[in-house]
Amino acid sequence: MIINVKQKDVRILNDLKEIGSWKYNATGNDPILEIKNLPKGLIQKISVTINVEHGEIIEFYWTYQEDETFTPSLRSLQALKPGIKKTYHFLIHSEEKINKLRLDPTNAQGTVEIEEIKIFYIPTLKKGKKIGGLLNNLIPNKETPSEEFIQMYMELLGQNKLLQSKVKQLENEKNKLATVPNYSNIEKIALKGEGGYLFLVNDSNQEIRQHFDYSYNNNFNPYLFKKSLNSKKEFCKKNNIKYHFFIIPDKSVVCKEFLPFEIKLIKRNCDSIKSLVPDFIKKLDKSCYFNNNSHINYLGGKELAYCYLNYIDDLEKEKFDKIINEQISIKECLHNGDLTWPKNWSYSEEEKEIYLNEKVKTFKNKFLTDLGDNIPKKFKTVGIRKTEYYENPQGLSDLRILIFRDSSLDFLKDVLSIYSKEVLLYWDHWFFNKELIEWYKPDIILEIRTERFLENMKYEFVE
Repeated sequence: MIINVKQKDVRILNDLKEIGSWKYNATGNDPILEIKNLPKGLIQKISVTINVEHGEIIEFYWTYQEDETFTPSLRSLQALKPGIKKTYHFLIHSEEKINKLRLDPTNAQGTVEIEEIKIFYIPTLKKGKKIGGLLNNLIPNKETPSEEFIQMYMELLGQNKLLQSKVKQLENEKNKLATVPNYSNIEKIALKGEGGYLFLVNDSNQEIRQHFDYSYNNNFNPYLFKKSLNSKKEFCKKNNIKYHFFIIPDKSVVCKEFLPFEIKLIKRNCDSIKSLVPDFIKKLDKSCYFNNNSHINYLGGKELAYCYLNYIDDLEKEKFDKIINEQISIKECLHNGDLTWPKNWSYSEEEKEIYLNEKVKTFKNKFLTDLGDNIPKKFKTVGIRKTEYYENPQGLSDLRILIFRDSSLDFLKDVLSIYSKEVLLYWDHWFFNKELIEWYKPDIILEIRTERFLENMKYEFVE
């Protein structure tokens, strides 16, 4: 059977503001919708037709008991195609009646518009219950169900139970191949490691599993990546723009010695694109990452910035170090990283104390002038993310650089800015904004991505 979810049965749980019928506005801070009045039966599939302005993943979570918390073990997800109305299909194959269900357009920003949500399910047929009443909605014109129809229904129900049994058996076999512990009991995304290090776990990109779990099938598609990359290079070549794609290696790979489990293998999506994208992981070590943050730190940002600039323009290390001494102000401060934030912290408040106030060195370019007021209104923000625009009168070149960025650029931007006269940093969420390029007219475009985001990247083909 199929039910169409009504808007009155959908409740906002987090980070959404209703702005119309089935229309919401999100800021990118974990938007969640709860679906009420679920069918009394075994939910097999859910389809949702939705258009999300900006985002990466769309997920359904469910529980079988009312008092259970949502965990990644009961979840179905798909990569989101932002800015496009699309119908997504989620296989559920519930083993019993689902009591709680929620829809997460993870990290969605801007407008979220839902056209319809459909739930496909098999009604529960209880012993002793009047079959005619239960199957009434399945019978055209409300006719009394025939013995043949009842038998067919029971056979289908049996086949469904057999299918569920087979699926469970396959899942059990797959779990035997797992080379990472089952962290589904961890409520949020902070995982305690050794030596005072915290790591991401159960995040939307599955950083731990994509690198270390043999049973996990990575989503990254190197063929589509190459096709997308070539289309961007060709566009830039036609417009007399230099283009480079760089990766910021994941903390879990560089600092793997501090992971709280035995490492039996390492796999990286970027290994399949070595001929296309340079990998500077050998230039980094544990000192290049925060203890209490999922990102590279300022020291690591400095190392990568040099690697990028040397790759682009053969910048000599001696000259780089001299400019750093002239332009960069270094200060010590106390840092509370994203893995200690309430929305990410997985443990008790008492356990958090030892991870707070990490002593770090920050890098600040003292010659940067903020040109943010010159940005056209439509480019000033992407959701809650602010576009940054700076001028450096002491820059090594007269070039204008556009950087398509993510959050790791906070720890690279001041050092990278030593190279150019102007730099524009834009949170694009895999959107190669040609209108922005036409306005800014950059000499160089740098697309710089934290490695884990390759797992659910949007393969955009630029014309």
